[in-house]
Amino acid sequence: MEITSRTAPDIQLSKAHLRLSFKCYAWDEISSICDNHPHLMGDTFSNLNTPLHEICSLGSAPHFLVEKILNSWERSSTILNRYGDTPLHVKCRNSQRTCSIVSLLIKHSPEALTIQNDFGETPLHVALACASYLPVIKELVQANAWTLLRADDKGRIPVHTLWISFMNTIPGAMAVRRGLNSKDDSSDSCNEGLLGRFWEKFTYVILQTDHLLCQANGHVFDENKICHMIMAQDFENPNSPLFLSLRHNPDLGLQGDHDGNNPTHIKAKEGDAQSIEFLLQICGASASIRNKKGRAPLHLAALNKVSWKEILYPLVQATPDSLCWKDPTTRLYPFMLAALVNDTDNTFQLLKAAPHVLNHV
Repeated sequence: MEITSRTAPDIQLSKAHLRLSFKCYAWDEISSICDNHPHLMGDTFSNLNTPLHEICSLGSAPHFLVEKILNSWERSSTILNRYGDTPLHVKCRNSQRTCSIVSLLIKHSPEALTIQNDFGETPLHVALACASYLPVIKELVQANAWTLLRADDKGRIPVHTLWISFMNTIPGAMAVRRGLNSKDDSSDSCNEGLLGRFWEKFTYVILQTDHLLCQANGHVFDENKICHMIMAQDFENPNSPLFLSLRHNPDLGLQGDHDGNNPTHIKAKEGDAQSIEFLLQICGASASIRNKKGRAPLHLAALNKVSWKEILYPLVQATPDSLCWKDPTTRLYPFMLAALVNDTDNTFQLLKAAPHVLNHV
């Protein structure tokens, strides 16, 4: 916009006055400047923030004033500051319980949802990293769900950003630790306090992410398979989100994937002793379930030379009858499966645990 009625010093003075008004939360003064000098709403400050960036950075800014500044210079909704942030990025860092301003910005410029800043972060990444409340996250996801699959410069999609940002805070890490400690009566459960609010967000984001992946790959979406969704995401410290999901709902440990493998099948095959201990403690019945090929977790473990003491023995204790179950694929008993892979020690231990199985050979 060409300005002919004001001198350069006057413009600089008004600009400085506007910046000071933001710092002092002088809403009436900002509104007056917006009315009398609308051209300033398209200008930028030294950090390349527009007035819309500035007002979005203030958590207490009234909705009417954000809308007024936006309408005074509509193009400012997609202008980038020195960090590559749009006003929507900035607002997502300051949005907590209310999503009204986020909704306003999305409605005005939906293309801002997919703009990535200098760190490769979309507004959704920013909201999840900055602990925005669930209504804000839902507003962003419902406006453009495909941003759930957009990776930042570190290769992290939003659900990873959410998990890592929570675990990298002291309160978050302590809440998860307490939530996993069944012996601590004072611990948060997955339904209470800080951990409860986080888990509600985490569940929503991972379910929406898996829904998109199923849609893209032609698979059937099933929200009860959240344990498998978690294992498929390959999180840092992957046991923690898996264990939290089971602490929240132990019955999830009985759910099979497309091959009928429940979490105990998968962890038995991997030889993950820590997971086996937890799974059998919280969902012991999972050791007796057979997958679509008729294999119990003991069959898979015996084929993979895992530890007798840490994995095979706990599986046997959970379901003693499984020692006498033939693997339908090979028609072999568990001790025979161990022998098949030249695992002499486990062959002996499995046979020692059920010598009567020789009567059926």
